[in-house]
Amino acid sequence: MKKSLCLCLALVMALAMAATAKKMDPRTNLVTKDGSAIVGKVSGAKLPGVGTLVGTTGYADAWRATAGMAGKSIVVDPTGAKIGMALGKANGAFCDLLLAYSLDSGATWGAQTIAANMNTRIYNGLAMDSLNRIYIVWQDRTNNAIIWDRDEGGIGAGLWFPPDTLAKDSVAWYLPTMTVGGSNLIISAIAHGAAVPVGDYSIHMLLSHDLGETWEIPWDSVALPYGWNKWDYNEISGQGWDVDPVDWMFSGSGDTVVAFFDVVCDTDLYFAESGYAGFFPVYKMSFDGGITWGLMQMFTPPAQYWHGGWWYMYDGAWIGGRPYFLFTWQDGTWNGKALFVYYPTVAGDFSDWTCKRISDIPGNLAGVTPGDLNGGGINFPTISHDAAGNIYAIYQDCSKNNDNYEIFGVASTDKGNTWLNPVQLTTEAGQLDGNIYLEAAEFAGGDKIHMLFHDPAYTNIYYWNVPTSTILAGGVRPEEITLAPELCGSSEHGWGGPIDAVIDTVQGPGDTLRTFWSPKVALGGTYELQISKSANFSSDVWPYHVYLLPDVNYLGSVGLPETNIVWHWRVRSDKDGYLSPWSPVYDFYYKGTTINYFDWMPKGVTGGSDLSFNHKFALNQNRPNPVNKLAELSFTLPRSGNYSLKIYNISGQLIRNLDGRGVAGQNTVTWNGLDNSGRKTANGVYLYNLQAFGNSATKKMIILR
Repeated sequence: MKKSLCLCLALVMALAMAATAKKMDPRTNLVTKDGSAIVGKVSGAKLPGVGTLVGTTGYADAWRATAGMAGKSIVVDPTGAKIGMALGKANGAFCDLLLAYSLDSGATWGAQTIAANMNTRIYNGLAMDSLNRIYIVWQDRTNNAIIWDRDEGGIGAGLWFPPDTLAKDSVAWYLPTMTVGGSNLIISAIAHGAAVPVGDYSIHMLLSHDLGETWEIPWDSVALPYGWNKWDYNEISGQGWDVDPVDWMFSGSGDTVVAFFDVVCDTDLYFAESGYAGFFPVYKMSFDGGITWGLMQMFTPPAQYWHGGWWYMYDGAWIGGRPYFLFTWQDGTWNGKALFVYYPTVAGDFSDWTCKRISDIPGNLAGVTPGDLNGGGINFPTISHDAAGNIYAIYQDCSKNNDNYEIFGVASTDKGNTWLNPVQLTTEAGQLDGNIYLEAAEFAGGDKIHMLFHDPAYTNIYYWNVPTSTILAGGVRPEEITLAPELCGSSEHGWGGPIDAVIDTVQGPGDTLRTFWSPKVALGGTYELQISKSANFSSDVWPYHVYLLPDVNYLGSVGLPETNIVWHWRVRSDKDGYLSPWSPVYDFYYKGTTINYFDWMPKGVTGGSDLSFNHKFALNQNRPNPVNKLAELSFTLPRSGNYSLKIYNISGQLIRNLDGRGVAGQNTVTWNGLDNSGRKTANGVYLYNLQAFGNSATKKMIILR
């Protein structure tokens, strides 16, 4: 697209229109991108609760934005008065792409047709530059094309260039994203399909340092026959493995660029869960404006959120000199969904990241009381900030009063170090057949957060805003560690239940018992379990501390100290020496066999001993692999004692000795990549060997910096 020529034509068109018409009110006389057609107003009707109707799509699946996984589908000017969004609208068997916009802070809405007669799913992304010009990228799956356009006059002006096709061929180009930072522009999409290399699930991108006037080599639009150059594939699992769309973020100077998304990192989990697990959050960085890129790095999730789930749906913002990322954790269980924020612990240092869970924690076991899923329905997060540096995360969650989806917000006033209590922002569910589905939210100026949501059928799009003061009034958030007692229960085949007239009778298969509690909240901490013959735990207490096992919220044992009696149990969390209160007491009648005692550890209580647990010797694969800086070497010991852990190069020479004393169960040792002399090891293949209690195991790791 020759931007200079198009700009001249656009200006000529604008002057011609001005010469033949009196002052035009864009809210009542709307022009399309070619200036020739008038588009009718969109209804501004309100729901009985909150929310203004932006547009009607006509049928389910007509409107889908990439913002559900990455990027934005709403843009707002710094005053908060002009708002733009993209939506699809039914047109017979096809779908049209419209830009819906408001010039009065969302009170009334108009629409412009951007493209017509496309495939029903119009995935798209929006951006806006410092001159308030609006950019849009979309996919036309009718002809496998990725297309972009820009309105030179800003939101609602209608000064659109002719659309520019970036890719068009047999590849099923998929899920485009777009980011503007200063004079920088990045557009990306996935080569989606089964054929290699054309449809290898790789990411392709375009990079411009002058907002699309020219494209930077090698990230230009003519590098490959079918469009643009490949930026990345799944570096961790390999070519052809699934990736999700990339979201991009520029620093204030434009020199540092962060790309963040999620990919399959654990292939075993991917296969075991039929593609619904094994995804982890990753990022790549460039320090020269996006020309060259470092290797893909995986964020290290809290241990409780490592296995069995899917890190999915994310957003980011550059705030106060450092990037902030939102990622959701989805594992399909009632208490498994959560919203996390990642950011560099120290601004400018990208080697150490802080991770915090910032969504609510469910307060009950599923199905017990209305609202028990609050904190367990996290989806569609967006992050933004105001001029004072307050950070806002907006997301979808289950209501506190019932189990319907509503919109929530949570804020931090100290650069993400602490977060306030989440605040429910909408009460629309009753008007929308039981659920609200958030699409995007953004703070741009003034004092409002601007939001889009739709009904369960995807047929109507609504706009809503709330003052930032509503979210800032969330109040002080308690430490998660203090909430653990409210979250315990005998779910998932646990031992017994709350003390009542009915006492469960249990005898595990082979006398192996397992108790569960929920959820996994002691981030970076451990759990302590007590079993007693007395309901008040005044005597005959057998304690067990789940050392270095924060990745599980269950405890298994072989037998119990006595049989044919009623046992009571309770659990609490321990984080950095801070103990939460005990959970409620649960009981069960045990009719299995007894065990022998060993390693008595009274921990200040009377009588009893630790239980004997069935831990098997095992050495796990290091994480991450390949190693860039730090390697986590985890292993399981059958009982407490000394172990030998050594690292060798491929020639068999000893590189590093990491011997130590471990505990029964899982242990983790972090290696900094240095040899025994303190020198950095070279790139290559290394072996690490674990020996303990007559057992030996060896694994291979790769160092690639």
